[in-house]
Amino acid sequence: MGRFATHVGLELIDGYQGFNDNYSRAMGFGYAGPFTHTGLRASIALSDTISAMAMVANGWDNSQDNNDGKTFGTQVSYAPESGALEMYLNYVGGPEQAGNSGNYRHLADLVTIVHPTQAWTISTDITYGYEDDAVGGTSSSQWFAASMINSVRICDLFGVALRGEYFDDNDGTQTGTAQKLWEVTLTPSLFLGDHAVVRADFRYDRSNQSTFTDNTGTSKNQMTVGLNSVFYF
Repeated sequence: MGRFATHVGLELIDGYQGFNDNYSRAMGFGYAGPFTHTGLRASIALSDTISAMAMVANGWDNSQDNNDGKTFGTQVSYAPESGALEMYLNYVGGPEQAGNSGNYRHLADLVTIVHPTQAWTISTDITYGYEDDAVGGTSSSQWFAASMINSVRICDLFGVALRGEYFDDNDGTQTGTAQKLWEVTLTPSLFLGDHAVVRADFRYDRSNQSTFTDNTGTSKNQMTVGLNSVFYF
């Protein structure tokens, strides 16, 4: 009960629960779904491999509700005892428009994490969203995001993660422009003992619209480089 991070999506808000394979986050993390909820949730283990969760909350990132409706969420997870596979089927739905309790927003999400070896992880995240009358208050909107991360721990000292992603903001309600985007991110990591990691981030983004800014105005692509250090206990 209270405010908690959303259950939807592969990547998370860096914190005590861990950090992501890449320093920069996917477009799906920033635009496809919520970050947090304020409400009540409960989980139950249905078997040794299957668990379920249910949630009722004030909405997407709302501490106080902006209408008379509530947002509901569910998750079903599957994790065999072998530890080689994890699957999470997520849903969030409810009215999210201010002062309107009739137009619903729906978000479905599937996260799959495969461990071919102890040092190699392949993660995928597929998200589909739909909202009633979100475009000018008269027509519905939809969006789609898909990403894959290959993460390899080469040795105790060094690891590398490669992410590829596609984001289709069909009606421009999530990013502000109707566009199709993709990005590739390479993140080498240097692990300094058991409680510190230094990561570089090399990223290329591309859109079919000129939505990125540069020193000449706007562009259909951008390249970014980042450096990050994390200390964890």
